[in-house]
Amino acid sequence: MDHVIHLMDIAIIATDLALYFKKRTMFQKIVDLSKTYEDDNKWVDFLSLETTRKEIVMAMMMTACDLSAITKPWEVQSKVALSVAAEFWEQGDLERTVLDQQPIEFSRFHEAILPMYDGLLNNRKEWKAQADVYDEKMKAVEEEKKKKEEAEAAKAQDGTIADLLKGENRSEDVVGPNVKYCLQKSLDPEDVGCYLNPGQNDSLQECGFNATAKTILVIHGWTMSGMFEKWLQKLVSAIQEREKEANVLVVDWINLAHQVYPDAVNHTKTVGHDIAKFLEWLKDELNLPLQNVHMIGYSLGAHVAGYAGNYVNGTIGRITGLDPAGPMFEGVDSDSRLSPDDADFVDVLHTYTREALGVSIGIQQPVGHIDIYPNGGDSQPGCGLSDILGTMAYRGFGEAVKCEHERSVYLFIDSLLNKDHQSFAYRCTDPSRFKKGICLSCRKNRCNNLGYNIKKMRNRRNSKMYLKTRADMPFGGYHYQMKMHVFSKADGEDKDPTFFVKLYGAHNDTKDHSVDLPDKIGLNFTNSFLVFTEEDIGDLLKIKLSWEGAPKSWFSIWKKMKSVLYSGGTKENQVLEVRRIRVKCGETQKKFTFCAEDPTATKITPGNEITFVKCRDGWEVKPRKSLTPVLSNGGSLLLYPKDWVSKIIFYRLIR
Repeated sequence: MDHVIHLMDIAIIATDLALYFKKRTMFQKIVDLSKTYEDDNKWVDFLSLETTRKEIVMAMMMTACDLSAITKPWEVQSKVALSVAAEFWEQGDLERTVLDQQPIEFSRFHEAILPMYDGLLNNRKEWKAQADVYDEKMKAVEEEKKKKEEAEAAKAQDGTIADLLKGENRSEDVVGPNVKYCLQKSLDPEDVGCYLNPGQNDSLQECGFNATAKTILVIHGWTMSGMFEKWLQKLVSAIQEREKEANVLVVDWINLAHQVYPDAVNHTKTVGHDIAKFLEWLKDELNLPLQNVHMIGYSLGAHVAGYAGNYVNGTIGRITGLDPAGPMFEGVDSDSRLSPDDADFVDVLHTYTREALGVSIGIQQPVGHIDIYPNGGDSQPGCGLSDILGTMAYRGFGEAVKCEHERSVYLFIDSLLNKDHQSFAYRCTDPSRFKKGICLSCRKNRCNNLGYNIKKMRNRRNSKMYLKTRADMPFGGYHYQMKMHVFSKADGEDKDPTFFVKLYGAHNDTKDHSVDLPDKIGLNFTNSFLVFTEEDIGDLLKIKLSWEGAPKSWFSIWKKMKSVLYSGGTKENQVLEVRRIRVKCGETQKKFTFCAEDPTATKITPGNEITFVKCRDGWEVKPRKSLTPVLSNGGSLLLYPKDWVSKIIFYRLIR
């Protein structure tokens, strides 16, 4: 019984992985000793017969399986366990490198979490006051709603028979008081703007509305504070800087958006209908071309724009959805969310599609003509765990979770302000293929600008596009596809080494980039992967490929131990050969081939590196020429992919 309790203690304590960061030396010794065992049975005995080593290995495996469901099939559970373990190792490395401290147990009270604790206490002092304000606002909204319903019921009773037959009443086609339209004319952020009052033509002249210019509507989303978010004025200012003659309107539906989320969702259809009425008023009074209208909606505001485009009598020119809201919209019919049918062109940015508890803040499915998923649509650079904890401590939980959601807005702002540093996205079927770098083609409209400068392409089906970005403005970077054929004389399964590449360019060089391979390295197979650089290094001149020796991170230790446990880690398995690397730059579409600088030194082992330079037989890969065989009689025969008869004739002639 005591033995069982002891094992349970080990399993429970293992979930606090920080305890084991202090035992790195022991882990390393186990890994290093694996090299001395060529017999698998002896290696198993070495691990299992000594209590301490056995408990360390058991604890590590328990940690890996900590968050996985034990009822799942092993094929699923093993993948989840590896993913969870990798995440824990990575977090430990962040604490060591970013916070410059030895990893600690988060479950214990420690000075490192005091800022978050103090921040929560400070926020709590304001909760009661904010709750009272919220109750007062909710009471006012309910009273206003009740008055409106009573007024509409009275008008419906007074309607004429003709009106009733038409399904109408005598209520005027004016926008309700809960939706306001503020025309922004000044670049001064303190300027409150000028409100257009639908049905009152004098307001058009007073505000200086220009019906011949572009009309851009900015539509906010759900709000917990009851105030405009900081990004709103930044987006408006960026649009004004870019389109100085445009009518820039902020659609203010804050009274309806500052409610519990389900109620705010229910109001989106009403607000969309009001916007449609507003645009029809402008069209009737000023002959406003709807093709000149561009609606930009964030979160819930994206679906509001969709409803407006669906309800308006005509076709809106463009709708841009900035991370459209996911809850209560994912998987519904196209009439009940933003869709390609709502405008002549609908482009969408997805930045927060990571699912938690079965719900994604941003909608995951494609809902436009072009749907762009920066960084796969989930984990955005600069919105990592350490950044979120700091934000929670000093600005509250609500601000912390908005980082990835609002990244869509700032990517769009970046496209307005940095015309000379545009971000390019590439069409791809899924993020795993994009990580392999095999989707960097611009042929047949396979690549496009991100944001305001996107090229309109109305495909018959949704087009999903991907790119990687920097952590801050300007967000654009440079994508490189790299292909290398890995040779190995050793028999066995594919390997999982930790490779790094460093690029040397005409302008500058990069740091070492870890090769992010979605799959293991295929032996005697061409492997493709993506390298992203934050700066323009100019023409690529040289590549250095290195294989990590002694693990530099906990994640690398985990990979190495996993390799030892499952493959034995013999010396034969530690020698690979790479002769050439083929490179394609997504932004320039140029292709190059790089050969080993020393043709006799193409083998690589842990802790060593190979330098590659442009091949002497031609730096740039030339495009393939079409084959036009010449027959013996002087004629020629054009070969087409589907012209199998001609191919057979040609092959027989040359035999």
